[in-house]
Amino acid sequence: MNTGEVEPNLAVLAHTYDVDVQELIDFKREFGEKCELPADLDAKHMAAFDALESRLVEASEGSALPEIASNFDAVEAWLVDQRLRAM
Repeated sequence: MNTGEVEPNLAVLAHTYDVDVQELIDFKREFGEKCELPADLDAKHMAAFDALESRLVEASEGSALPEIASNFDAVEAWLVDQRLRAM
């Protein structure tokens, strides 16, 4: 929200906010997205979660973006068209 850009790559996004998630990413790649984390790894990342969530709330509250896009139907139509073209 701070940059106005969408960054889907967690490693890049984490670097932007100075958070080390590589160990978490590696674990999830090796054992699967829905695997249970070891207690120490879970605790490490949950400790950072509250601070990151606070930053997200701050960014949301300070954002000029509307809660709901005024052109929702047009965006949805564009997205459906893009997906159909990719098939």
